[in-house]
Amino acid sequence: GNTSADVLIPAGNFYLRSGNRRDGVRNLARALALTPSFDATIFSHLSADRVEVSELLKSGVADDRRVAQAYLRYSVANGELRSARAAWQWISEHNFTEQALTVEYVNFLIAQTRFEEAAEVWASQRGDRVPGYRKTEYLYNGSLEDEPMQGAFFDWKITPCENVEIARDFQPEGWSLRIEFNGSANVDFRHISQKI
Repeated sequence: GNTSADVLIPAGNFYLRSGNRRDGVRNLARALALTPSFDATIFSHLSADRVEVSELLKSGVADDRRVAQAYLRYSVANGELRSARAAWQWISEHNFTEQALTVEYVNFLIAQTRFEEAAEVWASQRGDRVPGYRKTEYLYNGSLEDEPMQGAFFDWKITPCENVEIARDFQPEGWSLRIEFNGSANVDFRHISQKI
């Protein structure tokens, strides 16, 4: 049954309940590596048995980007700050970070009121794109060279507005925002912002 999640999951739970953490975690890690179908179930078992994320990630899924990212997303969805931090650290050390995952994790830290930590994570992943970011420059993507990332706390937020067209525009001098009012209504325009 070494290639069947249906066998590995009960075996892993049995080992964990009988005090054999090493084999329990190893079986559950193997099941995670085989299929994403049981991620939430396995993560909840590991959480109930107080298995640290480091134990899981060192037990056969060390090179599995998907499992590590899924564990981080599970931790974020369940508001488990400690587990999310540990998963993020492991993901960062293994260069498994991605833009969307960074946005999710930073937004989670903001929701947890970990503002400085969120800013540090953002700078560690995106700051190299802005010379002097968080030292002399606090506006991310200030020159609009990159398309603003949807949902990113530390990037431009552009909210659609009726009777107004907003678009990134390239001119010989560089990128800018083009804002066109169609003239059919007076608009209380406050639809572009960025938090720092």
